Amino acid sequence: MPDNILLGEGVFTILSSSGATPVDLLCRGGGEFRVDREFRRVVADGDRGAVVGRIRKVGEEPHLVLNSLELPTADLAHLFSGTAMTTANSTAWTPLADLTTSHYLAAVYFTGEQMDGTGCVITIFNAVNLEPISLPFADKSEVVPKIDFLGCYTSSDRTTPPWSVAFTTS
Repeated sequence: MPDNILLGEGVFTILSSSGATPVDLLCRGGGEFRVDREFRRVVADGDRGAVVGRIRKVGEEPHLVLNSLELPTADLAHLFSGTAMTTANSTAWTPLADLTTSHYLAAVYFTGEQMDGTGCVITIFNAVNLEPISLPFADKSEVVPKIDFLGCYTSSDRTTPPWSVAFTTS
């Protein structure tokens, strides 16, 4: 049914762990929601393939990837984990020796909709960008870095996957 088609346009939003105002980002080239999942087959002698009931999920890691057309100076440290903004004599973006808990964002989400107007919100929790910092420069074009947020489990809940997809009617 065409009403169930999920449209590709929407808004990416980051929410810092400090509860700061959410930041909506303009993108070029879209983005992607991906859950890397690992399964293990429990194999017994005589099996000729996978057996129902003997496949275990080992783990999964959710990603929300965006190609950000905007690089708001105040939010660079949120977009690129392990960095900080300093304002001694001038504003500078600097690397840090290690990650701190402040580098994990409370949530990163994509808000879109289906053809019938049903809203769709894809959220990853405890998000951190562990990818290399890359600012691609091209003649007659803008810098559009790929930012790959990884959803992380918490030490107090290592079994609930840190992602959700919600469909809303309003």
